[in-house]
Amino acid sequence: MSVSTAPVRLTVRRFGETTRQDAWWIQPLVVFLGLSTFLVYSTWAAFQNSHYTYGPYLSPFYSPVLLGDSPHAWFGPKPASWPAWLPFSPALLILPIPGLFRLTCYYYRGAYYKAFWMDPPSCTVGEPRKSYWGEHSFPLVMQNAHRYMLFLSLAVLAILWYDALSAYWFVDAASGAGHFGIARRGVPATAAGPAASDLGDRRTGRRPAAGERERRRATIEGQAPGPQRWPPALSREGRDHGFRVMAYAIVKTGGKQYRVEPGQSLLVEKLDAGEGDTVDLEPILFRSDDSVFDAKGLKKVKVQAKVVGHERGPKLRVFKFKPKRGYRKRTGHRQALTRIEITEISSGAAKKKEASTDGS
Repeated sequence: MSVSTAPVRLTVRRFGETTRQDAWWIQPLVVFLGLSTFLVYSTWAAFQNSHYTYGPYLSPFYSPVLLGDSPHAWFGPKPASWPAWLPFSPALLILPIPGLFRLTCYYYRGAYYKAFWMDPPSCTVGEPRKSYWGEHSFPLVMQNAHRYMLFLSLAVLAILWYDALSAYWFVDAASGAGHFGIARRGVPATAAGPAASDLGDRRTGRRPAAGERERRRATIEGQAPGPQRWPPALSREGRDHGFRVMAYAIVKTGGKQYRVEPGQSLLVEKLDAGEGDTVDLEPILFRSDDSVFDAKGLKKVKVQAKVVGHERGPKLRVFKFKPKRGYRKRTGHRQALTRIEITEISSGAAKKKEASTDGS
């Protein structure tokens, strides 16, 4: 049995040529703009050579500071033998390490290969070159130095961790003790309000003077909105001080549960009632000033609602298909709903209490 072969010539696409119908160019364009913006900003920040330290805080672009005028410099100021025509910045001595680590990173290749080198711009899209030499020629040969950049970057990362932990230690000016946290420099304790003064007392251990706690409480009550003000204390006799819990209930209708209150309007599954009719809803929980009823006490709870009208919900589109069979079916559905308004939520205990009040 003889086998015949025929040569097949692969057509090399021109740059940007493809049969794809989607917007394949959006992803490499977004990556190109994002990385370019970061490169421009980091270059400007590195050559700025100022505003990179404040107290214990140090910019990660400049850490560790090997040479410079900062008190964090390891080896002192810039050497006098530094050429005057050559720009100097502590960041220029450090940023090449993480920069080369990212440049040679395997996972970053999918980003800058497409966005910057167009190798290729995207899958099944023509490249601007006709040959490929792999990682044996410049600039792809630099990928082999990734392991060495990793060792240097790990050392820089350990120093950044030390800087981050050191930035959270500060000395309290009032007591002179060291604390771990966030220091608010330049802001006195009283400028932040009564809460900051109270926090300073806890740190220093100083007991507030007589009447100072009441003054702070009055200030907080005056500044806070109504719901956050200090509630008045309840007496042991259980007298009424104006606190009322609005009666509400959890009802069940149409296989769903709703939290309802008197006067509330809501949409439920369609009820078999006409417009203007009064319907009784099944309560499964009741809460009021008097008590919280269990399953046995719920038999005395009465929840009534008035039918406002019947409506239809938003249209839902349903699409069904079966692969490899050519089956396609699209349908729509609008659920029938009923708008009701809660008119009454009452319990046997409340009625009994009202009857006893009228009798007395």
